[in-house]
Amino acid sequence: MLRLKSKKVNPGRSNKLVWAVAAGLAIILALWVILTTGGRRPRDRRELMRETLDYLRTTDGIVEVQVDPAAPSVRILYDPTFAGDFPKIAHFAAVRLAAKVPDFVLEMAAVPQQMSVYRAEVRHGRIVSEGPSR
Repeated sequence: MLRLKSKKVNPGRSNKLVWAVAAGLAIILALWVILTTGGRRPRDRRELMRETLDYLRTTDGIVEVQVDPAAPSVRILYDPTFAGDFPKIAHFAAVRLAAKVPDFVLEMAAVPQQMSVYRAEVRHGRIVSEGPSR
């Protein structure tokens, strides 16, 4: 029977390469975990509501977003001279906020008179009632 003699090619260096690859993969995994779960978390309800609706600052016609975490309610003030579907904007703001805050009331009002023109009520993360204000 023939016996093949296998000769290892530099066994010390091969072990170091295995450890280096394992360490590199561990670092990549740790960075991925930190980046996907990390980030600054809001400390209180007011900050959470503000950060969730922060995108409205760049929307044309939206003047101000007033947050009252004690009530809890959100009032979005808009300029009626701008053309836009403001009830639809309020609906999507309510949907987006409902994912993070379970119970609140969202109202949309025109700037000069500040009378509420649209109202959405969210309970347990679902929109219970919405439509024009009475």
